[in-house]
Amino acid sequence: MLLKDGVPYNERFGDVYFDANDPKAERQSVYASAIDEVKKDEIIIAESGFGFGLNFFVSLKKAQALGKKLHYIACEIEPISRADLERFYADFSEFRELFCEFISFYYPIKDEILRIYFGDFGILDFYFGAAFAWLENCDFRADIFYIDGFSPSKNSELFSADFLAIVREHCAKDAILRSYSCARVFKDALSKNAFIYEKRAGQGKKREFIHALCPEPVAKKHTLNPWFARGNSALTKKPQNVVIIGAGITGLLTAYRLQELGISSVVLEKNPSLKNGASSNLAGLCLPLIHKPSSLLAKAHLRAFLAAISFYKKHSELAPFISFCGAKYIAKNEDEKQRFKEAFLAYPTLFAKNGDEILVKHAVQIAPLALRQFLASRLDLRFGCEVEKIFDSDLCLKSGQKISFDALIIAGGAHSNELIKSYDKNILLSAVRGQATHIKPCYEGVPLSHKGYICAPFSSTQVIGSSFDRLDLDCEIRESENDENIAKVAQYLDKNVKVLGANAGLRAYSGDRFALISQMHDYQGFCEDYKALLWQKNKAEILPPPRYKKGIFVNTAHGAHALSTAVLGSEIMLDLLLNRPLCISHSLFSEFHSARFLIRKLKKGLEV
Repeated sequence: MLLKDGVPYNERFGDVYFDANDPKAERQSVYASAIDEVKKDEIIIAESGFGFGLNFFVSLKKAQALGKKLHYIACEIEPISRADLERFYADFSEFRELFCEFISFYYPIKDEILRIYFGDFGILDFYFGAAFAWLENCDFRADIFYIDGFSPSKNSELFSADFLAIVREHCAKDAILRSYSCARVFKDALSKNAFIYEKRAGQGKKREFIHALCPEPVAKKHTLNPWFARGNSALTKKPQNVVIIGAGITGLLTAYRLQELGISSVVLEKNPSLKNGASSNLAGLCLPLIHKPSSLLAKAHLRAFLAAISFYKKHSELAPFISFCGAKYIAKNEDEKQRFKEAFLAYPTLFAKNGDEILVKHAVQIAPLALRQFLASRLDLRFGCEVEKIFDSDLCLKSGQKISFDALIIAGGAHSNELIKSYDKNILLSAVRGQATHIKPCYEGVPLSHKGYICAPFSSTQVIGSSFDRLDLDCEIRESENDENIAKVAQYLDKNVKVLGANAGLRAYSGDRFALISQMHDYQGFCEDYKALLWQKNKAEILPPPRYKKGIFVNTAHGAHALSTAVLGSEIMLDLLLNRPLCISHSLFSEFHSARFLIRKLKKGLEV
């Protein structure tokens, strides 16, 4: 950490992060005092320039004292290291508890959002990248906007008219904008974008600051992939009657998260019990798929993994089914060796490298069946309910029973593929058979993944796996696949392996390896509104907002990594159902969207 006169200093911008004379009081006066002027119980604050996070902690503490819930959304192009943050906050005992929560889950992902919860009163959505990209990738409307990020002479971009134009697109009605800067160039930029501003008396060396108002919100023009925005069919009020199709790990986690927020749901399961399918394995590993760090697929899995470890750590009632034991990947080829090296260099706090192996430090071993049984015992789960047809606000079971809803989530894994394809035949989904083998424990090391995987012993059983077959959808147990699973990891096991049993099930996979998580698009509406995408490339066309099937959502195709991605899927579902800011970037959300296959065809002018 560079210091100038005892104050943290940024070499790139040639400026200090704050005044040395009582920085906390300065932040309270210039920024957090705006909370007093917002007459809402739930507030959204956005900040351009998180820095050391002092604005955030002061604001969170103030909101907590006022009994308000705070959703704080910030960006930072140069994230501060964990070590520097820990050194800095050693001097702020009043923030110790909040800071410990923050630093426990502080893992920057370039050009992506990280969400951190603070009890039930605070959420931080932290984007690690440039400010313009941040706003293009986020869909919030802030009640308060902090323009922070050094001085206009050092960082002119954040005080420019172009940036404030996009800021205004992210302001709610009567939003407050605050900044320590009273520079003429900044005031001119505010006036150009119809902000009403005044100068107010500051604190200490900050003798005055800018207080501005955005009297009326404006439509958003700067949105990536506008056809994947929420559109006009988003839910306008909190749903009270949610139906979830499928009692796999995805469906039950989603129902459990809804219940935590006081939203009741009914989970419909076509099978007579939980003891079937891939989610009924005795043990499984929650770890990210390791790909090139810059790829969206790698970011998706890393983001999902961080969401999963946060969820599992915060829910102590799940401890009997979870072990934070770590796990390692062992490279199968040169390509994997290179991926492991790049992943370690990009995220050394998450991974450790040892030759051809990479250790995922916070990997979790989970007992899926036991976890599902625990979740189900606390939910309204109905077995033997197979869906025949879905209508606008109710569905019909094959038994003839009708069930109404104001929100429906299709989360049934491979068994829901046909339901989903009935909305759009372009959605690429397939079912994949997998069989895990149960053996007498004969491996005592860290759980690993190589050609196959080996879990740690669980209830006098060790789980290894797994077979993978897209052509065979029969879930009968096969001795040949037990032999195959043993052969994949034979070099790590005793010579005389005793098979105790097996579990076979189907997983849902998409054609591009991304899960399917979004509101279900209106196929006909998309075809009508975006039929000319082939000819609109690189043109500033004004496109209509996307149309959706009101109240219909999908959360499936999580494949072999569902123990992590299903947690992220449930988080996105909450954001969509409650109309909260999304916990992931718009770039990543586009890869999960149900209409992505249709849009790709429309862009290429292919038949749909």
